[in-house]
Amino acid sequence: MILTNDGDLHHAVCSKGQVTKEYALTLKESKIIELDDPRIQSLLQGVIFPDGTGARALSVSIGSHWKHGEHMNTIIYVSIAEGTWHIIRRMSAAAQLRLVHLHRVRVGNITLLDADGVELPVGEMRELTTKEVEDLWHLAGGRDQATPRRIAALARILTYDLDAQPSEEISHQVQERIRKWFESVKIKPEECHHPFDDVDEEMPE
Repeated sequence: MILTNDGDLHHAVCSKGQVTKEYALTLKESKIIELDDPRIQSLLQGVIFPDGTGARALSVSIGSHWKHGEHMNTIIYVSIAEGTWHIIRRMSAAAQLRLVHLHRVRVGNITLLDADGVELPVGEMRELTTKEVEDLWHLAGGRDQATPRRIAALARILTYDLDAQPSEEISHQVQERIRKWFESVKIKPEECHHPFDDVDEEMPE
């Protein structure tokens, strides 16, 4: 998990298709899971959810496995570019895999390893280096992605019907100031659109 107070970076990282994430999944099955298992292949080819939407894994690799009672536990690593609520759990269910545990092991270039290459203990945290942050921005499309998103967010505020749905944070005066700003910079609010506006942000698994 990455904690940040940089809203632009958070939005860029969580937006669909911008930054890949990798998860470690522990599966509880009657036998060892192999890459040629049809269920694993379905993750790579794409699964369909009950609501008609779908998702596809970018890559799947097999980790360790061990016997636990009557079952075999297998760890697989799944990389995705999606960013929707419980996406891994939903994909596992759609592929009919018995998921018993999962955790995110990588976000873009950020892993659970510290500067010495040692995995962080459970419950511990570390600060990202300047290079890691800049690399993450690069993977997300660059810092220049932030400005169009901000302008699009301002334009969206002008679409709010405050008479029908009053807001404690936005007033008619705020809308008027935003409208005058658009006039001053000669930008048409109705033409402001950013591709990030069309995707759902990822929620923690």
